[in-house]
Parts: sequence; C-alpha cells; structure tokens
Amino acid sequence: MDLKKIKELKNLLDAGILSQTEYSELKLKIINGEEINLDNYNKEKDSITSNNDGISKTTNEPNAASQDIKTPQKSVNLKQFITEDFDKFNDKKTIKMKWPQTINSCYYRMWFDSKSYGSTISDWKGLEWKLNMRYIKTPDIETCLIDYNYLGGDWLFINDSEMIINLDSGENIKIIAYETNTEVGVGRYRAIQEVGYYSISKEQLKKICDSKSVEVRLGGSKGYHVLNNKPDQEHASKDLLPADKFLFMCRAFYSGVYDDNSYSNHLGLIVEELEKIKEVEKAGAGCFIATAAMGSYDDPLVLDLRFFRDNWLTERSWGESFIANYYNYSPKYASIIDKNKFFKIISYLLIVKPLHILSLLINRNN
Repeated sequence: MDLKKIKELKNLLDAGILSQTEYSELKLKIINGEEINLDNYNKEKDSITSNNDGISKTTNEPNAASQDIKTPQKSVNLKQFITEDFDKFNDKKTIKMKWPQTINSCYYRMWFDSKSYGSTISDWKGLEWKLNMRYIKTPDIETCLIDYNYLGGDWLFINDSEMIINLDSGENIKIIAYETNTEVGVGRYRAIQEVGYYSISKEQLKKICDSKSVEVRLGGSKGYHVLNNKPDQEHASKDLLPADKFLFMCRAFYSGVYDDNSYSNHLGLIVEELEKIKEVEKAGAGCFIATAAMGSYDDPLVLDLRFFRDNWLTERSWGESFIANYYNYSPKYASIIDKNKFFKIISYLLIVKPLHILSLLINRNN
C-alpha cells in the first residue's frame, strides 16, 4: 500500500480539489493495490495556488453535495427527517428532528486525559456540542426550538446567552438560550453538562433555510464556539462540516414539519453522498481490530484511533511500515474477534484500550 499516495490524496482533499467521495474512492483503490494517476489533480491544485487572486475551491459555502445542481437518484421522503408524537390528554403535538443514519447531532467533540502522575482518577478536559430541533404545538403556543446539549471540563454558563446565526456573511439572527438542566460527573468523562433550548420563529428558520451559507456562534458567559466550514477542523464532526450540518438540520426539520419540498434536492444529494462515502470508507477503513472489538465503525474510540493513524502515524516512516503490515495481517484476526465476545473483551483490554490511551497522550503533547 502506497501511504505517500494517500498523503497526496489528503493534501488534494484539504485543498478542495477532491470531494470527500472522490477521496474515499481513490483511497480504497490505493489500499487495494491499484495504480492511480493524480497528475491532473495536482496540476489543478498548482493552478489554484499560483492564482494571484488567491481564490480557493475550499470556501465557506456548502460543499458540492449541498448545491441544488444535480437531482438525487431517489425521491426524498421529507417525513424521514422527523418523528411525531401527540399527547391527547394535554392536546400537545411534538415533532423532533430524526437524523439520517449517516449523520448525527454531534457538531464538535474533543477530549483528552490530563491525569497527573500518581493519580488513579482521570481528569478529562475538552468539550462536546450537540444540537437538535423540536416543534411544539398546543392550544396556547406554537414554536420551534433548537435544543442544545453541552458537555465540558468546565462550566460555560450558556443560560441567557445568545446564539448568533450569520446568513451569507450579512444578516445576523440572534436567539436566546433557556437552561432546563445541569449536571456534574456525566458519562465516561465525568463532564459538566448544560442542557437547554433556543426558541426560534418559523420566519427566522425560513430565512436560515433560504441562505446559501451560515456561520453560527454559540456559547456562554465564559466563552463561545463558532460553527463554520473551515477545513482541517480536527475535532469537528466527520459527516458534514459544522456549518453545513447546521444548514442541513434546519432545512431537513423545516421541510418535515411544514411539508415544504423547496430543499429536497439539497437534502437528498447530501444523504446519498454520505451513504456512498460510508460504504467506501467501511470497505477501506483500516482499523479492523478496533472496529471488531468495539462493535462499530463509528465508535468514538475507533474514531480517535483513525484520527491518530491519519494525522500522526502516517507522518513517520516507521509508522507507514507499521500501517502497511497492520493492513496485511489484521483483517483475518479481526474477523475472528468480531465473532467471539470473549475475544472482543480481551482485544479491548490488551490492545485497543492501551493504544487509545497512548494516542491521547501523544495528541495532547502535540
């Protein structure tokens, strides 16, 4: 396997020359030992780099899958993006966003273990942002809500703070956070959790959906985070860039709730492209033993190890040799592990978990 060629592919992806689908397909060919020619792609990259106006194909616009130029191969069922519930005792209708299998509600996730020497208690630092949407209708109210779920190593104090949504680098929509719950010691990271919602009108939501691009600033009195489409966001979601994901969420939810097919091309093309990428990446993912031990290609631990492989191991000559040998010998052992619960536990304790801890320590020091 030519790891230098894979690095070259990654550079072309970061430069905006390759789409995510093209990158995944070409990477799989390299893994399978096929010869590929990247000369034309590199010429295009050199042409853009030498262009005096400095314009790059990588912009803050939604990616190629987000444009309503093509038509999805399958018709889009707008109701696939929502779930509905009716409480007849309170005459209350609730609609929630239902994410496709290839996309989830996590926008940003970054954790590292800052445990001091001699301590038996991990001190996890970092943060995690999740956003979702709801619609509520009763005899007295009708409103849309953007639910937030923040996990962090410290309080952010989101309550009463603004989410600011910038539309096409122009108009700003500002909505206020209302806190519903807080917890400490949550989950494996023993994190602080802040949960609540932003109320948004139908008119505001429609403006967002009609925009070509958005940027979102959300946070609290102790700091904020910006959801945008800048490349090389190490800890952003791996399905869609954060700003694209926010626009997809708004359009999918609006379409399902109000039965509006104005954005069906945009939604259908994104879902189809991500499904294709998923199939290609699963075929050539490479983290065979970790995936078998954890039981899922999308397990957070597997994602961390893939990131470590792509951004640290591949930068070292001995790392390239290690990966090549791993790809040659690990699949047959992974197939055995995948079928045996006992082997899964042993592999996790003796191989996967120690490697994960090592990768977190190295990432932290870098």
